[in-house]
This record gives sequence, C-alpha cells and structure tokens, in this order.
Amino acid sequence: MNLEFPEISKRLLAASGAGLIALAALSACSGEDTGSDDTSSASDEAAEGAAQDEAAAESCEVAPAVEGGGTDFAAPLELCQAGSIEGWDVAVTAVELDATQTILDENFLNEEPADGSQYLMFTLAGTNTGDAASDPFIDLMTAVDIGDMRYEDTCGVLPNDLVDVGEIAPGESFTANGCVFVDSAGVEESVLALSSLLSMDETEVYYKLG
Repeated sequence: MNLEFPEISKRLLAASGAGLIALAALSACSGEDTGSDDTSSASDEAAEGAAQDEAAAESCEVAPAVEGGGTDFAAPLELCQAGSIEGWDVAVTAVELDATQTILDENFLNEEPADGSQYLMFTLAGTNTGDAASDPFIDLMTAVDIGDMRYEDTCGVLPNDLVDVGEIAPGESFTANGCVFVDSAGVEESVLALSSLLSMDETEVYYKLG
C-alpha cells in the first residue's frame, strides 16, 4: 500500500499526543538561536542520546523472524528478535523505560508528564518485506500494554523520530524511535504491541520491553 501522506500532516499527528499544536512555532524554533547556554547544552545532550540509541541499534544483531513468533502475548519477543507483521519484519533494538528527560530535552514544546507517569521510548529496526514502497510511520501501529492497561498516547517530538523516516523501498530497512506515554507503576512489565494497517486479520506481534 502506498498512501500519500504530506510531511506536515505526519508531524502534526506525531505531536498531537503531547498537545503540540504550534507546528509553525516548532518550525521556527528549529532555526532560532536563543542565545541560552542551557538550551545549547540540552540540545547537545539530546543529540548525544540519539547517537547512543543509533549505536545501540547498530550493535544489536537482529535475529531473523520466525513464522508466528511473538504473536502470543504470554511469550513476547526479546530484544533484537524480529517479528513478522504484514509487509514488515521488525525488531525492538533498544528500550528506555523512563525517557522523560530525553523527550523534554529534545524539544521545548514537549510537555512534562504528570506525577506517576513517564515517557517510554523504544527503537524499532524494520525491513520492508512487501512489494511496494511504504512508510512505517503510516503502516505500523504501536501500543504498550502494562497489566490490563493499554497505552497509545505518543510523546511529542522524538530524537530519530519514526515520523521522519519516509517511504522505505522493498527490501530496504529503517531504524527509528517510537514513544508512548505510560503510568510508571508496573512499567518493568511493559510489552509493546505492534500491528499493521496492511493486515486484514488484526494480527499483533508482542515485544518484551521491561
């Protein structure tokens, strides 16, 4: 499936989970010099964190997907184990259970979560197994399950954001971050649920995060 999805619309969707409605301000901020040493330091730290995430993903030797792997919630895939979802083979290669400071440092419009909650960020490494170019931000849907609760609210602007990947040709791969806003209680037991808009049978693949 090859859907037209303008970049500005994608950015608005990514930002909406954290209440980021000032897209024009965000665009202006990216090139604005505030003259603050603190802001510069935060940006440097966020960039360093993104580089570390990418390095961790690159050093992760992804195990090939096996048929039916990860489709049982009681037996989620481990870190660096790929699972197959319609049109994609995807692995989780890094997890930051409490990524709150990372997210806040990434963009001043990102909102601090309420007490008792936090941002959970994960790195996805995926390969297009379909017959046409596809955008993983459009095709792949993520949620985090903790006990009986499912969390789907996103975190705002991320380092190495999935929204920025764009179309991936058949056989080509991507590495990018996703993030979900969760309650802190029980986060060590969190499981990522991954599904695809291309799937007709609502299949989900599960990954152990905690």
